[in-house]
Amino acid sequence: MAEIVTNEFGRIVSVNGRTDVLHNTDILAITGASRDHSQTDPFYAERGNAVHLGVKLINDDALDDSSVDPVIKPYLDDYRKILVDNKDDLIIIASEIACYSELHDYCTTIDLIVKYKGQLEIWDLKTGKSIDPAVELQTAGGQIAWEEHNGAHRIQGRRYLKIIGDGDPKIGPDHSEVPASLFIDVLRYCRWKLSHKRKAKVEALA
Repeated sequence: MAEIVTNEFGRIVSVNGRTDVLHNTDILAITGASRDHSQTDPFYAERGNAVHLGVKLINDDALDDSSVDPVIKPYLDDYRKILVDNKDDLIIIASEIACYSELHDYCTTIDLIVKYKGQLEIWDLKTGKSIDPAVELQTAGGQIAWEEHNGAHRIQGRRYLKIIGDGDPKIGPDHSEVPASLFIDVLRYCRWKLSHKRKAKVEALA
């Protein structure tokens, strides 16, 4: 079993002492499969990290509501609304699960593993108003890494959960019709692209 070290927000910082293992979000960014967030205000990433942490603490029954920043509270209220409104259909199994694929040498953090309407599913938590279609590949990467270590518990659905603090949280449609194997094609392209960048760097130094 891989030794995975994460930061306080569940982001993987090393695998078996290595800090060069690609994260699935890096793979999507390098290949251009996801939107470019390089110019995005860091506030939004920090807010997203805080919401993810708050959701995990709610799931672990460990959240001190008095410590929640007023900016974050509406997002967590939205998450709690999802839990209440779907109490007959939704069971939270785990959150912020760090996974490493030894077979394909990449890592990922799965936001939520749930049982929804009888199906085992991966949900990706989204805190922005616009949903990047790359979530279909992001959850595919999560599915492959999860099933590599949990083959008896195969993923039957993949969705996003949109909570933007507006009182109207949304469970996204199942996008498992997009084959998980498509993520592996993107990973291969990523490695090809990186190999040519390294080659060009070596040639420039020669």
